[in-house]
Amino acid sequence: MSDSNCKTIQEINKNVKWAEWSHYQRPLSQRAIHAKVLRILRRKHPGKLLEIGACNDLLLKECQKMGWDVVGLDLSENTSELIVQHDATEPLPFPEKFDCIVALEVIEHLVDTDTFLENMADGLKPGGVLILSTPNLLFWINRLLMFFGQKPKICYEDYHVRMFVWKDLKQRLEKRFAILKVFGSHVLVGPWYANWAKIFSWLGDYLPTISAHFIVVAQKQPETHSIHSTDKALS
Repeated sequence: MSDSNCKTIQEINKNVKWAEWSHYQRPLSQRAIHAKVLRILRRKHPGKLLEIGACNDLLLKECQKMGWDVVGLDLSENTSELIVQHDATEPLPFPEKFDCIVALEVIEHLVDTDTFLENMADGLKPGGVLILSTPNLLFWINRLLMFFGQKPKICYEDYHVRMFVWKDLKQRLEKRFAILKVFGSHVLVGPWYANWAKIFSWLGDYLPTISAHFIVVAQKQPETHSIHSTDKALS
């Protein structure tokens, strides 16, 4: 019999070779989520930007070209000078505040999502913006699969510990943020599949609750107080 111990979710996530996945080797323009996040950031005045779960520095370098002052965090060691190794379950390791925090496909890997969101709010300047994405359990294809007793796509993986529907994610975010906009990544396949598949990304802008992933733009509420600096209850 094996005497190995059960792995923690951090250990499972750390052992996944994210950077070797073909998805992360595609140009950002061929990734539905990243392409939409870049579109959002181009419309904002550049400032200090933090990417959580950076994996590689492609997004950070693209943001640099727009004038953003960037840094990234990732659970695994990284060769990029722009990325610092850090566990997203812990408070941010920087004393400064950020104008924008980007956390793409991160929150579903974390057990304590409320503390994670509190840490994100704590790391933002007043009026700062969080851009967050996560798989949608009720992606329309998943609805069909689950109706017929099949495993839904994207959500159920060993490295995912939470699966979100819009009502749940919205309620958690609104404790600390004002939701400015919600997009969907795509409604069938991303732009990597073929040039004509961009229509499915376009539809995701208008049909987020049946899309494959949520992309949320949320602004820190002025009355948000950090759990690390005050004993007041969140309003």
